[in-house]
Amino acid sequence: MSLLPAAILAGGRSSRMGGGDKCLLRLGRMSLLDRIIGVLAAQTDPILINSNSIPDLFDRTSLEVRADAIAGRLGPLAGIVTAMLWARERCAPIVSTVPSDTPFLPYNLAARLLEPCGGRRIAVASNDLHLHPTIGVWPVMLAERLLDDIECGVRSVYSWLMNKPFDTVPFEANGIDPFFNINTPSDREQANAGL
Repeated sequence: MSLLPAAILAGGRSSRMGGGDKCLLRLGRMSLLDRIIGVLAAQTDPILINSNSIPDLFDRTSLEVRADAIAGRLGPLAGIVTAMLWARERCAPIVSTVPSDTPFLPYNLAARLLEPCGGRRIAVASNDLHLHPTIGVWPVMLAERLLDDIECGVRSVYSWLMNKPFDTVPFEANGIDPFFNINTPSDREQANAGL
């Protein structure tokens, strides 16, 4: 089986962290981005960074960087549709996405997300009954529908999902929440303490 293409969603404003590119912040000895790339590289290929920042910031990664396909910083749905369009250009039928602020992603994420139906429909990660809608696998055939929905004002990934058939894939914490995301300085301190 060929590896699943993946996109790291790094298009947010990071306002609760004081702005800037949160994924470049260090957690221990590595940046958040380096941690996520390390986990994804073993299970996905190729990897895209979806960011609305200057692409030069990510030169050291050697990964392709793409801004949102829709202007206006419209949130994670814009990143997801950008990932879909990018994967479609590579003739991939599906693409996975993860946010750039989740440093403890599991090493079996891609395989588990593909378990329910092999990528023929949306699959989204969950744990402790919490849905993590930006951590998922997306059939690229939904790109046009998602573009239309964004143009019509849909902004919430959760709301968009509720109108589509999708599978929820449960993950266990095993000591640390695999989907813990860093939104504030105190979240970063908590994550550093968990290393």
